[in-house]
Amino acid sequence: MSMTGFGRGSADGADFQLSVEISSVNRKQLDIGVTLARDLQSLEPAVRKLIQQSAARGRVTAKVVVERVAGNDREVKTDVELFGQYKRALAELLATDESQVTLDAGEILRLPGVLTVEETSVDTEDLTAPLEAATRIAIDAWNGMRATEGEHLGDDLRQRLQLVASEVATIAERSPEVVTHYRKVLHERIANTEVDVPLDDPRLVTEVALFADRCDISEETTRLSSHFEKFTALLDGTDPCGRPLDFLLQEMHREVNTIGSKANDAQIAQSVVTCKTELEKIREQVQNIE
Repeated sequence: MSMTGFGRGSADGADFQLSVEISSVNRKQLDIGVTLARDLQSLEPAVRKLIQQSAARGRVTAKVVVERVAGNDREVKTDVELFGQYKRALAELLATDESQVTLDAGEILRLPGVLTVEETSVDTEDLTAPLEAATRIAIDAWNGMRATEGEHLGDDLRQRLQLVASEVATIAERSPEVVTHYRKVLHERIANTEVDVPLDDPRLVTEVALFADRCDISEETTRLSSHFEKFTALLDGTDPCGRPLDFLLQEMHREVNTIGSKANDAQIAQSVVTCKTELEKIREQVQNIE
């Protein structure tokens, strides 16, 4: 599963429409943010709980929007007491009786605070079931996108891992030739010095043996083969695998670096560079896997 995705769900109530949008990006830990109107904050735990059931890590953002059906979203409020205070103040200014103060409709509308339009809120209990339904729809769409992208990531990782495995196989095949080449070069150098040293001289045999021991990379290639198998098994599994894949890549880097430091050979050095380049590309892709 990729950590990047988007999904949207909606549900209708008796006098409102509700929508939920879920988006996510990569992050090492699970971090959920829910955006709700202030008077609906009590619904946040329900949304958060549903998301936690579907995500292991990543930065997940959920936006909940509730809209009233046209005609039911506003209410006109009157402040009779405030209107009376206006009339008494006007009567005092005009030095007349309050009953003599008359105002037409336009003048009343211009009096601040006498008539106000308020947005009506929806009862949170009425929102519980539609919110869960819309959130589940959004999560399904979000997971669908993450699964599709995750499948593409998996295919790319398998191809790159196969290339690394091929290079390691080439290195393992080339490794015995390094010692043979070193023995040949050593014998040629001794022959060129015109020093009478037999080829079976113990000192020469010891030198070649020490070189072979220093260049031995059989342990590293064996461990790499094991890492490749584990990496593939994790990709083929159903559990979140981002963290273990990242750990395996660190181990692969370590083994390849060791091979590079041991192998005194230009061809192996070139294969090591190729391996490190591909492993770095794999590491970048793994950062997007849950």
